[in-house]
Amino acid sequence: MLHVKNGIRLLNIFLGALLIAGCGGGNDTAPNPAIRSFQTTPSIVSKGQPTTLFYSYSGLKATLSDGVVTTRLLFGNFTTFKPSATTKYTLTVTNSKGITVSASTLVTLSPILGRFSSSAGKTIDPRDNHTATLLPGGKVLIAGGGLGITGSNHYHRSAELFDPATGISTRTTGFMAYSSALHTATLLNSGKVLVAGGWDSTRSRSDAQLYNPATGTFAPTGSMSDVRSAHTATILNNGTVLIAGGYNGASPLASAELYNPATGAFTPTGSMHVARSAHTATLLNTGKVLIAGGTPDNTRCELYDPATGTFTLTGSLNLARSNHTATLLSGGGNAGVLIAGGATAANAELYDPVTGTFAFTYSMTVLRTYLTATLLEDTRVLLAGGSGDNTAEFYDPNTRAFAGPPIQFAPGEVKPLPLLLMNEVRTSHTATLIPKGTTLSNGSVLTHDMVLIVGGTGAVSKAELFR
Repeated sequence: MLHVKNGIRLLNIFLGALLIAGCGGGNDTAPNPAIRSFQTTPSIVSKGQPTTLFYSYSGLKATLSDGVVTTRLLFGNFTTFKPSATTKYTLTVTNSKGITVSASTLVTLSPILGRFSSSAGKTIDPRDNHTATLLPGGKVLIAGGGLGITGSNHYHRSAELFDPATGISTRTTGFMAYSSALHTATLLNSGKVLVAGGWDSTRSRSDAQLYNPATGTFAPTGSMSDVRSAHTATILNNGTVLIAGGYNGASPLASAELYNPATGAFTPTGSMHVARSAHTATLLNTGKVLIAGGTPDNTRCELYDPATGTFTLTGSLNLARSNHTATLLSGGGNAGVLIAGGATAANAELYDPVTGTFAFTYSMTVLRTYLTATLLEDTRVLLAGGSGDNTAEFYDPNTRAFAGPPIQFAPGEVKPLPLLLMNEVRTSHTATLIPKGTTLSNGSVLTHDMVLIVGGTGAVSKAELFR
C-alpha cells in the first residue's frame, strides 16, 4: 500500500510540474523577447524640432542606446526629445534566460533650419498663377501671372528678377510678347528660358518666347501647334521639351509636342489617351514622363516614352485630382512619386514606377489645392500653402507620414505635431528651390537648400525664404 501511495504522490508531482511548465513557469520555458515596433516620427528633423521614439516590446528588461549612453526603459511606450545630431538609436530587449533581441532606427538632423524668413524682400508686382525659374547666376526670373486679386481678368506682361541674396527685385530689360498667366517657363541647357503658351485674359496662346539672361530680354521662337494654357512643359534627358495637354479656350487637349532648342521649332509627338489640363508631368529616373490627373477630374494616368514618342496608360490614381503636385522622391532608379493635394480629401498617394501602381500614404494634415511641393536635400518634401491659410508641412519619406498628424501620447491624450507657418496666406503661388552649392550674386555659396516663396492670390507681393 505504501508503494502505491508513493507512486500516486510521484505522479501528482510530475503532473504538477507539467502544469507549471505549460503556464509559463519555471526557468526552462522563459518566452523569447520580442520587439513589436520601434519607429521614430518624424525621422528627419531640423535643429530644435522634436521627434518621438515609439516602441512596443515584450521581455524582462529593455534598454535604449544612442551609441554613447544606454538607458533602461522602466515604463511607457514612447519618449520625445530634440536631437542635437544625427543618431542611430538601438532598442535591446532581454528575457530571464539572457536571450536578447535588438532593433535600430535612425534620426537624421537636417542642415536645413526649417523656418520661413519674414525679411526676404518683396516683388515689384503682386502675382498669382505666374512662373518662377532659377537662373544660373542665382537670381530667379518671375514672369507674367495675374494681379493676385480674386475675380480679376487682367494679367502681367512684365517680368522681374528677384535676388535672394539682397531681397531686391528689379524689372527685366524687356517685356514678354503678351500678358499671360497659366503659361510654362522651362530652363534650357543653354541657360535661356522657354516661355510657352498661357492665357492672355481672352484666349489661350500658341506663342513661345525665349528669355536671355545675358540681355534681360525676351525674343520670339517657334509657335506651338496648338493654343494652350494650364499645360505642362518637361525638359527631357536629351534637352528637348515635352509640351502636353492644356486648355485651348473651349476644352482640354490630348495633344502633345516637342520643342527642339537647336532649331527653335515645335513638332507634334504622340497624343495622350486622355485630354487634360491642370495636370502634372514628372520626369522619372527611367527617362519616361508620368502624366497624372487633371481637369476634367479623372484618375487615369499615363507614361510618355521619348524613345518611341508614344503615351501608354499606367495605373490609376485613387482620387481624382487637378491643380495638385507630383514630386519625384530621392532614392535612385526606382524612386517613387508623391502625389499630393488637388482632391476633395487630404489623402496623398505614392506612384511606384516598378509596379506602375498608386497606393495611399498617410494624409496631409490640411486639405490643400493650388499648393507647392519642393524636394529638399534631406529627402523631405516641403508642402506649402494652398489651404486658405499660411501653413506648410513636411513629408517624411522614411515614415511615409506628414509632419503634423495627431499622435496619441497617452490614453485619451492626442497632440498634433506643430505645422510650419509662413508669413502670408498663399495659394496659386510659386516655390523655387535654390539648392545647396548655388553661388549667389554676392559671391556667397549656399551651405544648405533654400526655397523662395513668391506671390499668391490675395495681392501678395511679400516674398519669403524657407531656410
